[in-house]
Amino acid sequence: MESNNSPIISTVIEFSGLLLGLIKVRENLLRNVLWNISLLIYAVYLGVWAYYYVYSNHNSEKTADYEGVFKYATQFCRMVELAQVTFRITWYRIKAKPMKMLLDEMEKRKMGIRSFITIENFHFVPIFSIFIGVIILEHIYFYHFENKELYTLMWVYPLMLMILEYFVIDEIIRHIRKKFRTLNNELIILTESWILYDIYPGIKNQVLAEFFVRNVNEEINRIHKLSTFHYDMMVHTQVLSQFFTVLFSGNMATMLCGIIDACYNISHLPYNMNHWKPIFRSSSWVILQAYCAALIVNAWESLKSEANKSASILHDIWNKHSVENGTNRKMNYLRLVALRFSATKLNFTAHGLFPINRALLHSMLTTVTTYVLILVQLKDVK
Repeated sequence: MESNNSPIISTVIEFSGLLLGLIKVRENLLRNVLWNISLLIYAVYLGVWAYYYVYSNHNSEKTADYEGVFKYATQFCRMVELAQVTFRITWYRIKAKPMKMLLDEMEKRKMGIRSFITIENFHFVPIFSIFIGVIILEHIYFYHFENKELYTLMWVYPLMLMILEYFVIDEIIRHIRKKFRTLNNELIILTESWILYDIYPGIKNQVLAEFFVRNVNEEINRIHKLSTFHYDMMVHTQVLSQFFTVLFSGNMATMLCGIIDACYNISHLPYNMNHWKPIFRSSSWVILQAYCAALIVNAWESLKSEANKSASILHDIWNKHSVENGTNRKMNYLRLVALRFSATKLNFTAHGLFPINRALLHSMLTTVTTYVLILVQLKDVK
């Protein structure tokens, strides 16, 4: 039976989902209060954003760096963050209940087979540590700015929201990937007896041959059950991805604007020892946001890879059975199952806007380079 050494959402991940308003786990007063804290935090963020926007526009003598194209690029970046946060909070409120129902349905899909994989409960520690480190550098040491507490909050909140969301999504993806990997391992076990033919050709005696023939029906029945589970998981995973990938485009847009703004900030400053602190500060934000983008893409890419691996494993099983048993009704059915596996591969997109794969990171790098080069040429325009 499948082990229960970790729930689908660990304590930290569950709290993150509640704080975001992303998952409403149980109906009681404390959890409902936590679930609604996100609205209060969002209201505070709106106030800070409005204050800072007015402050940066009407106190130009205190914000000397915010001039010309640099000023408008920064304002555009802030507006993208505001729009993305507003859309995210609204989306969470609309989709929290149906998403919880879907997660419950997926959790009921027990395979009844051996479980080989355990969930890592502290895999989020590295990114959280880097995030806290950048905030400390930004707030305490590197940024000398009046009302820097408000500035830090305005910068940090959208990114914190994105990272907490990543914690929840990644834990769910890990749980689903565990099920697919367990299924793949079970399919691999079905091929072990046939590997004996390749290693020890001399044991092809009548008794062993009859044993294999007797087990063909059992193995095909097992493959039928696994294929049904695989198809159900593929459908549920595709539906679940629609809850999150619609936000993926917003995440990428926010990080892309942040990286462009920080890179332009670096190019806007003279390269001398008097400006190494702002350059280092902006570089730390570039590294953090690029790292977040890579983690988000890799989470979906790894799930797709694990889910689609089943097709090649099942194709190997069909090859081995067809060589030994020829073509008959059972082998035709097995080939049909293998073809269905190959035809139902996962491919995630950001709500149809663009595919979610590692090639997206290359596109982001190209986009950042292009826009920074354009902005650098306009940096003296007032």
